Amino acid sequence: MSFSADSALEYLQRAHKKNRLAHAYLISGPAGSGKSDVAARLAAALNKTTPEKVLRAQAPDVFVTEPASRSRKIVVDQIRRLERALNCAPPEIARRLG
Repeated sequence: MSFSADSALEYLQRAHKKNRLAHAYLISGPAGSGKSDVAARLAAALNKTTPEKVLRAQAPDVFVTEPASRSRKIVVDQIRRLERALNCAPPEIARRLG
């Protein structure tokens, strides 16, 4: 099913309000279609921060993993770093959204 960036975000926000968000979403599309914007706006809404902080990887408890090179592949080492970060709970919070 194809959505515009705005309609996809509306759909996700409605699911969040109804407590019906899935554990994961694959956001895909051509370059310039708003994929990063949708992901950042959703993460910002869920974590009570701004999309700008999410995109700059400055939002607490939000981890951004993108392809490291022009190959457009996320490599194993990136996933390992992400797993380590998710397994290390900071002492100042009781729960983590991931």
